[in-house]
Amino acid sequence: MLRIFEANQLSKTARAKLLQRASSEDREAPELVREINDRVEREGESAVMEYTQRFDGGMLDGLMAAPAEFDAAEAKLSEELKDAFRQAYQNIQAFHRLQRESLVDQQTTIDGARLGFKYAPVEGAGVNVTGGKA
Repeated sequence: MLRIFEANQLSKTARAKLLQRASSEDREAPELVREINDRVEREGESAVMEYTQRFDGGMLDGLMAAPAEFDAAEAKLSEELKDAFRQAYQNIQAFHRLQRESLVDQQTTIDGARLGFKYAPVEGAGVNVTGGKA
């Protein structure tokens, strides 16, 4: 049942207690992420393997799948699912072709300083997405 409180009938302490909210921020997560990133940068694959076991409970033989593993996995897929992947691939390609057309390098001069930006492809990228308590 919903309880209704009249703010003007509460003591200052009671009002403050009602207005307190538990924080969903995980204050330990950023430090843990820094530690993981630093260790992976120093130790590479061995650190990734250890963290996989620690957090996921799994043991990996390696981080790269062999071509035979891809072939075996593909053989298990239905034609309907393969068609869905092909269509998704085509949709993604079409969208990014459109997106790429709007990525135009720019230059200007402001107060004698030449400023601008240039779009350039990168070989690879990594992302670490921490969820905290979300």
